[in-house]
Amino acid sequence: MLHVEPTEDRAVTIAEAAKIAGRSTSWIRSNRNFGPLIPMELDGRHAVSLDSLKRLLNKQAREKLAVRTGSHLRLVIDNTK
Repeated sequence: MLHVEPTEDRAVTIAEAAKIAGRSTSWIRSNRNFGPLIPMELDGRHAVSLDSLKRLLNKQAREKLAVRTGSHLRLVIDNTK
């Protein structure tokens, strides 16, 4: 049986997380307070779990890809009577 040592989850500040995600700091704060980002503290500053940030970004990338490769809807309007 393979034994894997648990790795400690790294905390990144709000600004670092925003830079990594390519999003605004308010988006990070919103997802930290009300979304899936795990709140942490780093030297007394608000931070988030790097693992939770990676999971959120991977989930969004998969969802975006699924929308692009999914079925396409077409709206057809017939204005003739």
